[in-house]
Amino acid sequence: GELWNLHSHQFRRTFARFVARHVLGDLYYLRHHFKHWSIDMTAYYANEAMDHELLGDISKTREDLQQSIVARWFDEGSPLAGGAAERLASFRSSVLTAKNRAELVSQIAEDAYIRGTGHSWCLSAPASASGSLCIFEKILCIECPNGVIDRGHVDVWREIERQQLLVMDSVDLGLPGRRRAERFLNEAKKVVKILESRVEGEVSNESTQ
Repeated sequence: GELWNLHSHQFRRTFARFVARHVLGDLYYLRHHFKHWSIDMTAYYANEAMDHELLGDISKTREDLQQSIVARWFDEGSPLAGGAAERLASFRSSVLTAKNRAELVSQIAEDAYIRGTGHSWCLSAPASASGSLCIFEKILCIECPNGVIDRGHVDVWREIERQQLLVMDSVDLGLPGRRRAERFLNEAKKVVKILESRVEGEVSNESTQ
């Protein structure tokens, strides 16, 4: 029944969680959040002037999130799409048979640079940020060697599929627009089919028990 003496710093862990989950704590997001004129201002703030306890919370949250993402990639039978899917899948047996699987996953997660696009994970290094175009052309991730699409993105790709159907229903859609919508629709269908493959298997297995 007493009034709570509320202070903004009490939301430090909430802030850390949101920063870490936005492209895994990219400084460019912090630049946008703090309305800094240049990325140098943000870098200075992060290195010199920022609350180090808060920075530690952000770092820890990011590490935990990245480990959970990588662990999901190496789950046996977990569906993956995107240009990097085959490479990751070929390494999966080594992870599954490792003496200490959790330690190996942790090491891979620590060494990897993962950025979120909303519809995929991008493994490209910051200096070669080729993944930026896929923000607008989402199907680029399907062939990009740095693109990973996992089951956490299935709802996004279902929505991409639905959007293309709506576009194609437009009566004034020209031929170029229709061809583009058809291309996006077909690619989205392929991705959804891959990502739903294990889900369907799990449902059928449960039904037989």
